[in-house]
Amino acid sequence: IQPRSTFLLLARLSTRTEDGCVISFRGSTTITNWIEDFRFWNTPVPFEWCKGCYVEDGFSSIWRNVKDEVLEKLRDIGCVPRHELGNSSNSSTSNLYITGHSLGAAVGTL
Repeated sequence: IQPRSTFLLLARLSTRTEDGCVISFRGSTTITNWIEDFRFWNTPVPFEWCKGCYVEDGFSSIWRNVKDEVLEKLRDIGCVPRHELGNSSNSSTSNLYITGHSLGAAVGTL
């Protein structure tokens, strides 16, 4: 079993007309990933951003394990929420594209 075996890619995108960031979550490739996949039948837990909503614990635990680092790295590459941009949008962006496959799609949805 590999601890913290979640793999994702963060990137800043830039074209002449648009700017944005992308998060791509890899699907299951390790034993740990497959165990988390099968935990989705386990226990629903409250979803922190939606009062009265629940999410499966396996997917939620993966997101909780990487959330702080993902948010920190997004800020490091200039991806910040729109309300924090102010008038200095030349060095920051708020467009965020999220994708993933299989387990990665479930985590990306959160």
